[in-house]
Amino acid sequence: MLDSIKVPNYLKDIFKIFVSIKVISFLFISAIESYEEIKELRDTNDCVEHISEKYIEDDIYSLAEAKANAIHFCNGGVKDSLSKK
Repeated sequence: MLDSIKVPNYLKDIFKIFVSIKVISFLFISAIESYEEIKELRDTNDCVEHISEKYIEDDIYSLAEAKANAIHFCNGGVKDSLSKK
């Protein structure tokens, strides 16, 4: 592709280095974002398990209600205490 354009060799090399740096930085940033997204999902799942176990241990809700309320709580829902309604 670069051979069809009349550009000095040093500019072609600089262009290739620039494109390589952009590709590597894109891959690096994508990997970091994916890791953070996976970590956030794992933390949310841990929260749901912990809160639903707490609801079930305290006999506040049944299994299905405990899971639903725990998901609501861990996703920033309004219920901020472990007391029933």
